[in-house]
Amino acid sequence: MSVWSKLRFWKFTLYRRMMLLRLLFCGNGRARANLLRKKSIFGSIGVNCWYEPVKLPSEPQLVYLGDNVNIATDVAILNHDIMSMMINNIPDTKKCKIRRGGYILETMYSLVADQLSCMM
Repeated sequence: MSVWSKLRFWKFTLYRRMMLLRLLFCGNGRARANLLRKKSIFGSIGVNCWYEPVKLPSEPQLVYLGDNVNIATDVAILNHDIMSMMINNIPDTKKCKIRRGGYILETMYSLVADQLSCMM
């Protein structure tokens, strides 16, 4: 690994950590969404959004949020790099079809319902 690639890596890492600290102390979800829009962290963020988590996905530039999107506190946005393979390997579930915009919600709802029924 060259010196320049190491410098780029650490510059990106420090920038990401500073952004996480700013999200932590930002206040409410509307202020967080405005900060993410202003700094162009996500691919795009529509108007009237609410982003409550203080975590960022591993590749936030791949996330596109439309208008009037509300994301609750403990929601983790997972990029679909390997998640489709994991979901497709769960027995007795529909196959996960990925498109720009994420997973088909029926698959995710059925997985959540199966997990809840296993916990009870």
